[in-house]
Amino acid sequence: MSVAIKIRQVKKMFREMRKVRVSDYENFLSKKYKFGNPDNSFIIRHYDDDVVRQEMLWAYPNDKEALAGRGFGVTADGHFKYELLLPTPATEDDMEDFMKFACELAKYMRATEIEIDGKFVAIKDIESKKEIVNQMQELNKNQLENLIGNYERAGVFTGSFHPVYLPRDEYNKIKNAKSEDVMAIFAGLLDKFQIRDIEKYTFMEPMFYQNRENQRIQGVYTFEEGKVSIIPKEPYIPANIRLKADTLIDEWMVVFNIKGRKPKSPLVVPYYEFENAISRGIFKDFDDMHYIGEGFDKDKIREYFNHIDSIKESLDSLETLEHLGLDIN
Repeated sequence: MSVAIKIRQVKKMFREMRKVRVSDYENFLSKKYKFGNPDNSFIIRHYDDDVVRQEMLWAYPNDKEALAGRGFGVTADGHFKYELLLPTPATEDDMEDFMKFACELAKYMRATEIEIDGKFVAIKDIESKKEIVNQMQELNKNQLENLIGNYERAGVFTGSFHPVYLPRDEYNKIKNAKSEDVMAIFAGLLDKFQIRDIEKYTFMEPMFYQNRENQRIQGVYTFEEGKVSIIPKEPYIPANIRLKADTLIDEWMVVFNIKGRKPKSPLVVPYYEFENAISRGIFKDFDDMHYIGEGFDKDKIREYFNHIDSIKESLDSLETLEHLGLDIN
C-alpha cells in the first residue's frame, strides 16, 4: 500500500518544457532536502514495450535526523514527469513531509496541479485547505487499521522503505489502543524498532521475476556475504507490493552473493532447501516469524549446500530471470 503522486509539466505557449533528470534533485531542493540511495533501489517501468530501469532516490528533510530507508521515493521518467511514492502506513510527520515536498517540487516544475492516486488536485488547494492533508492522513490511518486486523500481514510494517518487524506484544499495543491514539503509538514503535533494526540487521524483501523459458513466476530473496540478514519462515508477498491480477508465485528461491564470485554467478537454492539448512546451524530463529543469518562465507555455504544439483546450474538459471516490472504500490 502506498500513496503515489505524479507531477508533470503543463505545456504552455511560448514556454519550453524542461526535461527532468535524477540529477535535478540536488539542484533545486538541496538546501531543504537531502537525497540518498541506501539500498540501491530502483523501479522497472514499461513504456511502449521498452523496459526502462529507473533509479529511485529517497528524500529526507534536512532539519530532521533521517533514518536509513525513511522518507519517500522520487523517480524521474527522463521526459517531463516526476513520480513520488510513500509506502503506507506511515507516520503523520512522514505524510506531511511528503505532501510539502510534492508542492515544492510542483512549483519547481511550474505545475499548477498534481495527481494523487489518479485524482488531480490544484496546488493552491493543498496549501490553503487543511482538509486535503487530513484526508490523506485518514487514508493512512485506515490502511494501518486494516493491517492491524491480520498480524501475519501486519507484523512487518511497510510504512518505511526499510521494513520494520514488531513482535506480537508490541503489535498488540497498537491493536488494543484507542482509535485516536493509534497513529502516535505506531510512530513511536516504528522509530524505536527501526533504529534497533537498522543498526543490527538487514530485513530481506523479495524481488519477483519471470523465467523466460517456462514463464514461471519466481520470488527471490538475496543474501549478501557479511551482512546479518533476517528472512521470514514462510515466504510471502509484502503488503507494499501489488502484483498484476491473477499472478501466482510458482517458486521461491534464495540467492547467496559471495564475495569474489562473478556478479552473475551467485549460489541459487530453492527455498525448501534453504529451510533444510536451518537444522544445520547456518541460520537460527530470530522470532516466531523469522530466521536470522549471522553472515556466511563461500566455504560454509558450499558445505551446507553441496548436495544440491541446482547450484551447478545457478548461473544458467539466473540468466533466464526477467524482472516483471512490478511497482511498489
